[in-house]
Amino acid sequence: MYSFSFTGYIGYHTLELRYDREVSNVVAFEGLDPVSIQGQLSIGLAPAEPYGKLVVQESKAVDANDWSALIRSTNAIADRDVFLGVYNQNAVVAAHNYARSLWKDLYVNTANGVGDGGNVFIGGPGNVGIGTTDVGSNKLTVEGTIGARKVKVTALSPWPDYVFAPAYELPSIAKVEQYIHEHQHLPGIPAAAEVKERGVDLGEMNAKLLEKIEELTLYLIEQNKRMDLMEKELKAMQK
Repeated sequence: MYSFSFTGYIGYHTLELRYDREVSNVVAFEGLDPVSIQGQLSIGLAPAEPYGKLVVQESKAVDANDWSALIRSTNAIADRDVFLGVYNQNAVVAAHNYARSLWKDLYVNTANGVGDGGNVFIGGPGNVGIGTTDVGSNKLTVEGTIGARKVKVTALSPWPDYVFAPAYELPSIAKVEQYIHEHQHLPGIPAAAEVKERGVDLGEMNAKLLEKIEELTLYLIEQNKRMDLMEKELKAMQK
């Protein structure tokens, strides 16, 4: 394996890489010597437009499980790599253990140091944590507040329209009262201790609350029928 040397001349726009055997007066860089490039550095094909200071461009057909235009940062002691490039025709940033050929967890740090509240953590199975690395089996875990204009929960079944089906058995008010007296919460609704331990499934809870609203509507309809009947009976007695 040969080392490379940088050659260039004032007034020219091209920086060439040559084998050190092809040039004379070679001076090796020390470990901490800075290398500064003003302008754009292109690796591969010269880009049509100056999109950035460093451009890696490669023109080839990309096969399955193949990298293209790859930038790789490696720590040989920790056996860790960070890959930036095109993989299977997708733009990819990935963490890797090259000694074991394993893909590893990826940290995106927006604050000082790993573990700070601004970090984004992407676990091996594709589970994402924002502000936390304790994602468990969740696909997305957020330590903090989520602000959104709209949240859509899909694939909820069954939706509580079954309450209005003729075969639905509406519990009597007396049974509901007895259940509340014994358990201190509505039937079918989790108790405070369970919510504290397991949290709340938003889609499931909305369905349960709608079920109670529909049951309450049936109670009101029944109550209104009784009041109408009592009103008619009272008017008949007054005649």
